[in-house]
Amino acid sequence: MHYTNLFYFASLNTIGGIETWFYNLSVLYGELDLTVLISNGSKEQIKRLSKNIRVIVWDGKTRYDCDNLFVCFNTNILPYINAKKKYLVLHGDYEDMVNRKQLSIENLPIHPNIDEYIGISELVCQSWERLTGIK
Repeated sequence: MHYTNLFYFASLNTIGGIETWFYNLSVLYGELDLTVLISNGSKEQIKRLSKNIRVIVWDGKTRYDCDNLFVCFNTNILPYINAKKKYLVLHGDYEDMVNRKQLSIENLPIHPNIDEYIGISELVCQSWERLTGIK
């Protein structure tokens, strides 16, 4: 099966910022071809999202084809995806995380197979560019 917009998130929690973001996407744009692919997740959150969009629990080996792949911090899915465009969505201020020693520069979600990085706010975009040089 071919998907238009495939979002990968390794672990979907019962509550959280990214879970709220997925829910808002599902409510606002549920009529579009949106699929959330997860490695594991809260049954309650899967049920909540599945009312509006497709949710698939990845078995760790199936390959997928899509127009657009959106990943967050975890990029382990990349070898299993054939996508026209691969985006990494930045949900946090990585410059601040590095400055606070919550994360090292070596552990930033930079991957050679990502086509574009998308920040969720202007602050996130600006701090990412200062930290990495990547727009």
